[in-house]
Amino acid sequence: MSAIECRYRVSSALMAAAIRAGAEGKGRKPRPGWWPGFMAGLCIAGGLTLAVLLQGSGVEVPWQPILGFGLGAATVLGVWQLTYSRQLRRIMAEHDAAAAAAGEIVSRFGPEGIETRTALGQSFNHWGGVGAVHEIPGGTAVQMGLMTMPVPDSALPRGMTGRVFRAALDGWRGPA
Repeated sequence: MSAIECRYRVSSALMAAAIRAGAEGKGRKPRPGWWPGFMAGLCIAGGLTLAVLLQGSGVEVPWQPILGFGLGAATVLGVWQLTYSRQLRRIMAEHDAAAAAAGEIVSRFGPEGIETRTALGQSFNHWGGVGAVHEIPGGTAVQMGLMTMPVPDSALPRGMTGRVFRAALDGWRGPA
């Protein structure tokens, strides 16, 4: 396949999806909003179940420390979720400022690698530096080390689907 050239701007939503794909490592869908609450409840229920089982086997265990442990674990999960959300909002604000300054992105994907140009500069990455290619909602995330580069499906050449684009990238990238 010949080179694929894409012209685009990266939205905050696409960048957030690319970050999540890179962080999760497999491009899985983000966890639903009820997930942290469910995990907190599971910690508390697990602690209480342990107390009941131990008392049922004749071991006298006060339930307060186990409940406290469950509540503590739930608190840690909650604080982690809040910290992650806050960091993601900060990264998105920085992305929006950088995206405005960079303007349109022109990326050329070909057998030799990825060439990217913006108003701020240009870069070239060989396929050996690409760790993974993920499908994300509305596009593709190209993972290069700690950086994840989103490419919207709307930027693909006419008639090319995201699936065909990702297959071309994986073909050029070679075996993982």
